[in-house]
Amino acid sequence: MRGEADPFKHHVPGSEAKGCQSPFIVPVR
Repeated sequence: MRGEADPFKHHVPGSEAKGCQSPFIVPVR
């Protein structure tokens, strides 16, 4: 899945890299 196409990506800034790897975005620690 592409981070750009991930609807959850835009919720957390800086999670672009994680968005491509994870199906869901986790809060950036």
